[in-house]
Amino acid sequence: MTSLMYDYLNNLCPDSAEYEDTQAALLLISEVADRANDSMQQGENLQKLVHIEHSVKGQSNLLQPGRVFLKEGTLMKVSGKNRHPRHLFLMNDVLLYTYPQKDGKYRLKNTLNVSGMRVSRVMTEKAQNALKIEYAENCLTLSA
Repeated sequence: MTSLMYDYLNNLCPDSAEYEDTQAALLLISEVADRANDSMQQGENLQKLVHIEHSVKGQSNLLQPGRVFLKEGTLMKVSGKNRHPRHLFLMNDVLLYTYPQKDGKYRLKNTLNVSGMRVSRVMTEKAQNALKIEYAENCLTLSA
């Protein structure tokens, strides 16, 4: 719809009586489209947070004002000679550190505040593509 209005406006003579009305209509349509897109994104974010809350055993109160889901994925925890799968859910303010269950859900191991967290790449013989996450006087090493 907006591109049709742009095309129409570009084909109008600036002296035309309809030119200003068309510009105003285009501005209004753009604002409505932006609000609709924002609402859809907020709805998708809310839906994802609800899905995570139901998928992670031991997690509650995930729905918080301003919380935005960013990314999730499985990495391997590096400890000694062993590697254990850990699934992480990253939001704008917290990182859920979980481990997969046989029923397809996840068990919450820890909820880490992103504030004050330090993440760095580390070189280790045990694992390639490793990261070190330091938080509240603890740290953990994960590899991809």
